[in-house]
Amino acid sequence: MPESKANKKQLMPFLISVAILLFCEVFFFRNVIFNDRLISNNRDGRLTMLITEHWHRVVCGRASVADLGMMYPASGTLGYSDILLGYGIIHTLFRFMGLDMFFAYKFTIIAVHMFGTFTAFYLLRRILKCRYIWALFGVIAFSYSNTYAAHLGHTQLATISLIPFLTILWIRFFQNLNNRKKRNIYAVLGIVFFVLLVYTSWYIACFTAIFVLAFGVIYAIKLHWNERLLLRELKVFISTIRFDMLIYILLGTVLLIPFVILELPVMKMSGGRSYDELIPYIPDIIDIINVPETNLIMRYFIIPLDLWKRDVTNEVIQGFSIILLLVFGCAKILLSKYKSKVINKKEKKTILLFETLWISVVVCLAFTVRISSVGHSLWYFLYEFIPCVSSLRAIARFFLYLSLPMSMAAAVIMDKTTSSFLSVCTKPEKNTYRTVSAVILVLLFVFNIDVKGVYSAYTQKSGADFISSITPPPEDCKVFYIVDDPEISDKYFDEVHMDAYQIADYFGIKTINGYSGIHPTNYDGVLLCMAKSYKEAVAEWIKNNDIHDAYVYDLNTNTWSKHDYNN
Repeated sequence: MPESKANKKQLMPFLISVAILLFCEVFFFRNVIFNDRLISNNRDGRLTMLITEHWHRVVCGRASVADLGMMYPASGTLGYSDILLGYGIIHTLFRFMGLDMFFAYKFTIIAVHMFGTFTAFYLLRRILKCRYIWALFGVIAFSYSNTYAAHLGHTQLATISLIPFLTILWIRFFQNLNNRKKRNIYAVLGIVFFVLLVYTSWYIACFTAIFVLAFGVIYAIKLHWNERLLLRELKVFISTIRFDMLIYILLGTVLLIPFVILELPVMKMSGGRSYDELIPYIPDIIDIINVPETNLIMRYFIIPLDLWKRDVTNEVIQGFSIILLLVFGCAKILLSKYKSKVINKKEKKTILLFETLWISVVVCLAFTVRISSVGHSLWYFLYEFIPCVSSLRAIARFFLYLSLPMSMAAAVIMDKTTSSFLSVCTKPEKNTYRTVSAVILVLLFVFNIDVKGVYSAYTQKSGADFISSITPPPEDCKVFYIVDDPEISDKYFDEVHMDAYQIADYFGIKTINGYSGIHPTNYDGVLLCMAKSYKEAVAEWIKNNDIHDAYVYDLNTNTWSKHDYNN
């Protein structure tokens, strides 16, 4: 009986925590989950949806892997944007379950997000041994942040929710360093999962590499300062894994060969981005607390600052919760006091890791923000000296990535540093501590509420109605381009290109139109589909690429006609 009561006592906090997270999940997606509203919009959001749908078409044998069917006849167009393979696997399962493309993609994003929520909770509760209150704090600060809700305008960034699971694999690898069988299992799983990350979202994979590099360098420096332990630790690590490291490197290299084959021609063609392209995407220091104007609490402080008047993109207005920042700062103060009292060597090493994590977040923040009004930033050094960084443009997205380690660091340090206090305090003091912790958790949740929910500017009905309204193309139509009258249309140019891509995807034909982060050489004129010079640019593209029997589809008249090769 006592054992049964003890089990119930342990089970209750777990069930309450799960219930809280499920409530938060539903609340976070409340504006899209029970209706036909879709996450993101019919521009960037539709692009990532159609790329994900491409994998379903590949599985069904209706498309080749490397070519998306847009920007015809450019080859390897899958490499022009995020490959989204991880999304494609889940999306295809939903499609086989009978969901249409729109709902399958929406629930793919929600499934990835929920996976990240519960793996983050497992990471904090079971791996890092946090108490429930701080495990919940870390998860809510990350998964249900206003930062996350705003960044879902670019749905590929939900890949960040795969990082907690990857972290679990890496931690398990080091915990089982002396058990070769288990170590190799976690090493292989970790490598495969990171490669899947690369094949899903290049931004998140690069941000992961940058943060791991920062963590490794800072940890090495602190080991060197701490009784010159660096060489000793390296010697132990190398002597333990020995030739297995070669197997890890070989496995990673082999798995990345298709990625290199796909992306190398694209990288040679684009030549990377100029630093000037990055400047509008580099946040100012104020943007660390600059959340969207739809935030429940902070909008009353942010709107009067008129930060939108700056010459920057909207992506910089996606900073951190003020509650998270305050707890993150308090965590460092408490850690500084706590570590001076630690005597046990094993615990000292744990504290060293937590401190390294905290410093890594601060250093990465320092590299992300501007240090002058004209766009100077320490990011320039990463841009110059780390190869993959030159391909990144939207630097402000690193804020979303850093919200994860910041949340984890705040939670685990607060849990660790307050545990010694709880061990000696009285019952009333413990109750006060629990009350204060609960209030902090509630404040964190409230300060992260976006009154509109996740970004949604598109519906399943509008997407389905659009494609059902299109007159089917002639039977001999294999490739086409789209025209729209800018005098009577209020569409953005990328929206028109996505109309063409959706039509091509639905009818199984190719389109000269297309839009992504990278475009083929000499494609600029075609990209400007609402300009007067557009038709001339398309004609030039058709001529230069020797395209025969092309058709033109008119959005306004809903008619198909053959391209005029005489003009």
